[in-house]
Amino acid sequence: MEFLLKNTPKIKLKITDRLLPFKTQHKRFKVAIGGRAGTKSQTCVDLLIYLTQVEKKRICCFREFGSSIEDSVWTLISDEIERLGVPGFNVQTKKIKHRSGGLFKFKGLG
Repeated sequence: MEFLLKNTPKIKLKITDRLLPFKTQHKRFKVAIGGRAGTKSQTCVDLLIYLTQVEKKRICCFREFGSSIEDSVWTLISDEIERLGVPGFNVQTKKIKHRSGGLFKFKGLG
């Protein structure tokens, strides 16, 4: 299934059928289970970028262990924003903001 990003008619998010419920089902918690190289991380990040840009969601990413935010999903999100060429994002050290009001925040639990 494909979803167009707002104000970016050339950018389409492709979501595998297996992960489509992450977009279509409204649940408080969603878990992706599986092995390596199943496109889970990238698909989830693409969906979160969509939710942050189009639906103005505020997303908090927690990390239990790790020496820095750069070791976390922050790198994957910022790289994916750049790869897709999605406008309106301001990538900062501890957060990624979108001009719509959407936001990614990163916190350590340890």
